[in-house]
Amino acid sequence: MSVRKKIDRNRTSRLGKEIKEIKEYLFASRSKRTALIDGEKRISFEELYQKAVVVSQNLKRERRCVVALFLPNGAEFIYAFYGILLSDKIVFPLNTKLTAEELRSILKFSGVALILTDKAHKSLFRSVEVKVFCIEDLHENGRKITLKRSDPDKPAILLSTSGTTGNQKIVMLSQNNALASSRAYLSKMNFSNFKNKRYLLITPFSSAYGIMILLAVLIKRYELVLVKDGATFGEVLRIAEREKAELFEGASACLLILNKLNENKRVDFEYPKYFGFGGSKVPEEVLVRLYKIYPDKKFWQGYGMTEAGPLIAKPYKRADLNRLGSVGTAVENSVIKIEADGKLTQTSFVTGEICFKGPGVMLGYYKNIRESKKAVCDGYLKTGDIGYLDDKKFLYICGRKKNIIIVRGFNVFVEEVEETLLNSGLAADCKVYARQCEGAETVCADIVKAHNAVSAAEIIEYLATVLADYKIPRKIVFVNALDKNASGKIFRYEKK
Repeated sequence: MSVRKKIDRNRTSRLGKEIKEIKEYLFASRSKRTALIDGEKRISFEELYQKAVVVSQNLKRERRCVVALFLPNGAEFIYAFYGILLSDKIVFPLNTKLTAEELRSILKFSGVALILTDKAHKSLFRSVEVKVFCIEDLHENGRKITLKRSDPDKPAILLSTSGTTGNQKIVMLSQNNALASSRAYLSKMNFSNFKNKRYLLITPFSSAYGIMILLAVLIKRYELVLVKDGATFGEVLRIAEREKAELFEGASACLLILNKLNENKRVDFEYPKYFGFGGSKVPEEVLVRLYKIYPDKKFWQGYGMTEAGPLIAKPYKRADLNRLGSVGTAVENSVIKIEADGKLTQTSFVTGEICFKGPGVMLGYYKNIRESKKAVCDGYLKTGDIGYLDDKKFLYICGRKKNIIIVRGFNVFVEEVEETLLNSGLAADCKVYARQCEGAETVCADIVKAHNAVSAAEIIEYLATVLADYKIPRKIVFVNALDKNASGKIFRYEKK
């Protein structure tokens, strides 16, 4: 080994023990090892770092402290994400499925005035008073980038977790929050079962889940195979086979698709060997069936939410086949309790609201102190989900206290869709709710027409101009009136 390589390895080793910031992991990972696989292209960790430096050079002198990131899944998103953090600014990733109207609402509420996007999406920001950078236009400019230590407990990442109208909630995560969640994820995994440690990530990189996995592969210096947005599950399997990608992380909808594909005959594939998934809960019977079809595969159901950084629970080292209805146990350095009758407890089989305490819990909601205080009490995050712990502290999810529908891993807030319908001039009254369709949640709506000529097609056409596709009801039922209580509030659940 050359003297230079030995010094480099010693520097990296020392830094690894002291690492407290994402940019330090990025610096320590620099090498010729492959970081990203993009079709025929192989991108090393050194190239990734240098691309991030270019982004940082172009943003460093901007006075604005928050940069909104609007890019689809891909290498450019990763360069931009790390580059923004290298410039010591707060990164605010946005889902590229959002419409121009939704983006205007989020940017107005947040006050963000600097956007990093690409030329394909630049037109979405024409009517918004923001400064727009296109990643294609960023070039090396010679400005020196120094790795100054910053406070790892200050806000570093903003994530929009609620609707884009009314009482918006934008989660603030510190670097410690995000790194704690990624390290907790890694501590649950058993990588000794896998040879090449190559990942597929089929969920928006802009989500807390996506960021957790991006950081995990950076920490471990594993390879990430990039898949273009819109790829079918069949295409994903073909990419996995071609690249021998053993590890899959994505929305639970992928497992439901796999289950459906096997209705007529078994779909054979060697890769991936491990499926980790989040989002809406997969029915236990689906997991039982998949394990029977693929006894050599691993299907791990986890649980989390953006406010938790995001990971709350996951199986440890292996899935317990006798507890497939569970989402696993609490992550390291964390505790799960159940709030029942106004008290927090870990008593077995007591059902109530799931509360979580750990280093991943958010700093609070951006510009929303009132909601922050309601969400986190005495260090415990109130998840709004209902569940219980068994006698071995495995967590089971029963339902949701909050009016949220999870579609393909995306949060849909019923109040947002209802408000949009009522503002359309097409609905006099409405109720939005979830229904199971082929094992997945879909958005449905009961609507009282504003006038007789209103049609479902007209409503869907309007909603497509102001809401992301996944928020639009797939089933519309016209009713004469909605069932309400004495206070005039809509019954959200069927009366017994």
